[in-house]
Amino acid sequence: MIRRWAALGIVALTAMSCTEADDALAPTTTASTTSTTVTTSAPTTTSSTMPERPQVTIPGRDEAPEPPGTVLWSEEIDDADLPGTVHRVTYRSQSTTGDDVPVSGLVAVPDAPPPPGGHPVLAWAHGTTGVGDDCAPSRLGIRALPLLEQHLEAGYVVAATDYEGLGTPGIHPYLVAESEGRSVLDSVRAARELFGTDVAGSRFVVVGHSQGGHAALATAQHASGWAPELELVGTAALAPVTDLENIIPAMFESTLGLALGIYVAAGWPAAHPELDPADLLTPAGMELLDDAREACVFEMESILAGEDLDSLRVRPPAELPAWAARIDHNTIKAARVEGPVLIAQGGQDVIVPRPFVDVTVAQLCVAGRSVRYLSHAVADHSTIVGASMPAVHRWFERLLAGDGTRDDCPRR
Repeated sequence: MIRRWAALGIVALTAMSCTEADDALAPTTTASTTSTTVTTSAPTTTSSTMPERPQVTIPGRDEAPEPPGTVLWSEEIDDADLPGTVHRVTYRSQSTTGDDVPVSGLVAVPDAPPPPGGHPVLAWAHGTTGVGDDCAPSRLGIRALPLLEQHLEAGYVVAATDYEGLGTPGIHPYLVAESEGRSVLDSVRAARELFGTDVAGSRFVVVGHSQGGHAALATAQHASGWAPELELVGTAALAPVTDLENIIPAMFESTLGLALGIYVAAGWPAAHPELDPADLLTPAGMELLDDAREACVFEMESILAGEDLDSLRVRPPAELPAWAARIDHNTIKAARVEGPVLIAQGGQDVIVPRPFVDVTVAQLCVAGRSVRYLSHAVADHSTIVGASMPAVHRWFERLLAGDGTRDDCPRR
């Protein structure tokens, strides 16, 4: 997420190494590795060339009391080369302020017949793209889902949310944990409704990258409370943006960082109405909010290139009590994360460097969670997805089979 982290001087947890041969991360030389860059970049096509999606109106709850996860619209994507079928969907969810909202995404089902109880569901949580509708990954079709073929061949129904406000009305509450968790959980419900509960079972795993790592752990934090009918088996977070108490202040120290900080300023008031972006941004910075609501991440970085950052920012949010309280609120609470967790991190990651991920792992360990911590010396922020996925699949397979997995946390 942010390039300039070293100045924060975070004390890192001593690195845990991978010594099990079958859990070692794969080399980053395969073609599938390069395909994962979509998770950190936004659609580059214009809205006029993107597939049309009907405007979906959410009826009032008294008028139509369908639960979260109800499918409102779906469209099959024709791709004969995949061992399965993919649909664009729009489904019902609920914002943190209690409003019923439509959320878009993709769901896919394998061609292989389901086992008794249905296929397990793999929920994919994507990395930062932006907060505008044109930044919704599902508008790219199957290109928005890295390693989709491998997931289908492994026997998973796949659910990939765009998150609230991406591709649908409203602003995306970027890095708001509860919103992300609800969007992911309701995508699993939508897949089960669309394909049938005999095809898509109640057991699911979640894997997310970058912002999606935050979303994956937020899902593990809210799963039993929001979707008690689902069984979360395991959570994998790849280069996760989770240590918000240190990450968000750093957002105001670089051009890319300020682009993401402006996304926070634009998106958080949608979930937390007491917040005012004018507390963070100068009048010149406030003028960029309209750009932020439309420009995808690298376009937003280009808009800010060459700008005097001091002319755009007032103070970091951690210095303001209302904003600081919401940073704490949206930081992953390790004690509330349910089930085993796998964290994967690349040694060449300069966007979310390892010391920040080490903080999250240390917190999970102190909270008594079971953590598998995998590292890949030559992977960077983008290639960690392809590099780690073979080990992630093996870890999920053991969990789904009821086998024990290695815990890398030091225990007394």
